[in-house]
Order: sequence, then structure tokens, then C-alpha cells
Amino acid sequence: VHPAPLPNVPNSATQNSSKTFPPKLKLQVSNISQGIQLFWTLEDATKGHSEVQNYEIYAYLETSKPPSIKCWKKVGDVKAIPLPIRCTLSQFKKGSKYHFS
Repeated sequence: VHPAPLPNVPNSATQNSSKTFPPKLKLQVSNISQGIQLFWTLEDATKGHSEVQNYEIYAYLETSKPPSIKCWKKVGDVKAIPLPIRCTLSQFKKGSKYHFS
């Protein structure tokens, strides 16, 4: 079943137990005339979290091939600004099914 699990990404918070974890975000994906719009909000504003410098955007193109971690591709970085954050991606093919993280 698509998508495959996300690839393992190093997380500095797990390497230093005195730090808090990055915030848990909620992602909303919309098709708009300019492309695909990604909109992040904070899932739980009451929980403390570590400071974030940048967010990495990963996309997964669903194909007829079996799910594979290798299908996840880093498509960009977004400088951390106060949430909510919105960005538009325009490099994707119409009619294809994508997953984002």
C-alpha cells in the first residue's frame, strides 16, 4: 500500500535527551491553479518543542511499482518562520498522485 514509510532522517533531539522534540505539525494539501499548496499548522500549541531552523519537504510519487522508501524524494527546504506556513509547489505533473511530508 502506498506510500512506503518515510526514510530515516537523523533527529538531533533523539541524540540529546535533554532537548525537546521538534513540533508535531498538521499538513493540509490542496490543488490550486498555481500548483500544489502545502499548509502547515501546529498540531498542539500547548506542548513545548525545540526551535526549528528549517523544514524539509519530501514528496512521494505513487506508481504501479511496489511501495519503496526510495520513492520519497526531498523536494525543498522551507526556512522556519512562525506557524502557520504556506508554500506552493509547481513542479509536479497533473494527473499523478503524490504524498507529502
